[in-house]
Amino acid sequence: MILRGKHVGEMRDMIERRIANVARRAAATQPERKLVSSEFRDGTLEVRTTSQKLAHRIARELCKAFGGKAAYAWSDDGALDVVWTRAAAR
Repeated sequence: MILRGKHVGEMRDMIERRIANVARRAAATQPERKLVSSEFRDGTLEVRTTSQKLAHRIARELCKAFGGKAAYAWSDDGALDVVWTRAAAR
């Protein structure tokens, strides 16, 4: 999952807290769904999860909390790529 936009860096702490909260809630009922890593580089936050469903849920929660748009692309091998962008302050 890739998070882009000029506000990602400015809101990084809030975004990472939201991601951690969503992952924690998911792990309570589905322990196989976990957050693997989160890396911030050049204004982009890359998040890896163990399941498509968790990545989808995180993107949906980011859209609800901070606005923006999520784009989803499933590969032939079943992997899900999610790109969340937020262009303007809300």
